[in-house]
Amino acid sequence: MLAPKPHLEPSEQPLPLFRPEVLAAQQQKAYGEVLRIRPLSAGVLVWLGIMLAGLLLAMLMLIGRPP
Repeated sequence: MLAPKPHLEPSEQPLPLFRPEVLAAQQQKAYGEVLRIRPLSAGVLVWLGIMLAGLLLAMLMLIGRPP
């Protein structure tokens, strides 16, 4: 069985409780999260595509219908 050391020599430093990476991550987390905001043009293009597909579908249904 290992016996505990009574006290540290002056040249020895105790090991830190957490790794430096963990402390840095906690510090960065305190600043908040980065939010990615989608540009307005992407939403406009999506709706434009949906409307175009609906218009094309309506035209095809009208053309295929007998008079």
